[in-house]
Amino acid sequence: MPDALSIPDMIAGFPLEMDREGNWCFQGAPMVHEEVVALFHQSIAGFRDGAWWVQMRGQRFPFVPEDTPYLVFALQAEAGAGGGEALRLTLNTGHQEPLDPATLRLELNGRLYCSTAVAERTGFRKSAYLRLADFIEEESAEAPGRYVLALGGRRWPIRRADEPAGAR
Repeated sequence: MPDALSIPDMIAGFPLEMDREGNWCFQGAPMVHEEVVALFHQSIAGFRDGAWWVQMRGQRFPFVPEDTPYLVFALQAEAGAGGGEALRLTLNTGHQEPLDPATLRLELNGRLYCSTAVAERTGFRKSAYLRLADFIEEESAEAPGRYVLALGGRRWPIRRADEPAGAR
């Protein structure tokens, strides 16, 4: 009987993959066990060389994200400071924080991102994006293709990737 391979040995030739919605695959097969998937999301680590890892029990398992590995999985409206409305983000890592509307940006790939305490570039799962879309309006009839987040009585411009921060 051959020696049993360690998990790192098995994964070395078959990196894990995560699609832009946060779905995990191993050797091309979807991972569907909810507790395992949640553990993988909670164990994401990145390093200076740009490689991504799931780090568990002192071991690192490489994975390849299709896009950013940090995603907003859920978004809920809540009362904000001063009685206005605020949006609370729940990330795939389990971390929760309020959305900073000033960090929203539309990148050249057509996807919306924001900055969070976990990552400068945090994407939105479709379900969270659709919830966020309830608060997005066109800036004006004179500015087609420019959008704002209407929240708590304010209109926050959503910056496009091709314009510098603070341009609007």
